[in-house]
Amino acid sequence: MSQEMMSQMQRLAQQQEMIRKSLEQLDKEAKESGKSKNLAGNLEQIEKEMKEVITNFQTQKLNDDLIKKQNKILSKLLDAQKSINEHDYEEERKSASGKDFNLSSPPDIILSTEEGRNKLKDELMKSIREGYKKDYEEIIREYFNALEDDDHTKPKK
Repeated sequence: MSQEMMSQMQRLAQQQEMIRKSLEQLDKEAKESGKSKNLAGNLEQIEKEMKEVITNFQTQKLNDDLIKKQNKILSKLLDAQKSINEHDYEEERKSASGKDFNLSSPPDIILSTEEGRNKLKDELMKSIREGYKKDYEEIIREYFNALEDDDHTKPKK
C-alpha cells in the first residue's frame, strides 16, 4: 500500500472515531432522557460496528467486508436520524368527550304582517352590511324578493 493510501486510511479512521464519539454521546443522552429506548439499543450496535471498522482501518485491512460494514453503518445512522426526526415532530393527540347541545331554530318570519315584512327588510339590510361580494348580494336580494313574492296572504291559484 502506498504512503498516500496509508495516510488516507488513517484520516478515515480518525474521522470514523470522531463520529463514533459523537454517536456515543448521543447514545448517552438518549439513555438519560429515557425517551427512546429502541434508539439507544440501535446506537450501541452501530457503535460496536464502528469500532470494528476503525480497528480494520488502523490495521489496514481494506476489503469488501469493510466496505459492506461501512454501508451498513451508514444505513443504520440514516434510519436512526429518521427515527429521531419523526419522534421530534410527533404530535400528542388529545381526546375529549362529545358534548350535547340543545339548539333551536329561529322563529318563522311571517310575511303576512307588517312586522314580518319589516323584519325581512332588516335582515336584508343586515346581510348587505356584512360586506358580501356583489354577486352574493344580488343572490341574497333575489332570495328575499322571492320570499316577499311568495307572501302567504296572496290567494293561490
